[in-house]
Amino acid sequence: MEILIAIIALLIAIWQLKLQRDEVIRNGKVSTLIHMANVIKDKIAVYEKIIEDKKARRENWKPLADKVNNELRPLLESLNKQIIDTTSSYHVLLSAGDIKELIAPGSRRQ
Repeated sequence: MEILIAIIALLIAIWQLKLQRDEVIRNGKVSTLIHMANVIKDKIAVYEKIIEDKKARRENWKPLADKVNNELRPLLESLNKQIIDTTSSYHVLLSAGDIKELIAPGSRRQ
């Protein structure tokens, strides 16, 4: 009987370690996506500052604006979508639709 209890306790401990491992992996993925989105946001801000400076000096700023609008913004949008999809798939209180509604411009829901 004591061996059966020890085996059950061991199985519970193994199961708990697997749950903790899965949680660490999920948190790492979300943290990585958030970090990548922040890096892209910072890059966009830098390019926008450079574009404003070039406009003030009447230099050609179109290539930089094209890079921001055609490469960086779509990448940021994709990362934000992945963050929303990833966090909403982890059984949080809000679904992906609820999260998108909350962060939409002009959202009044609190």
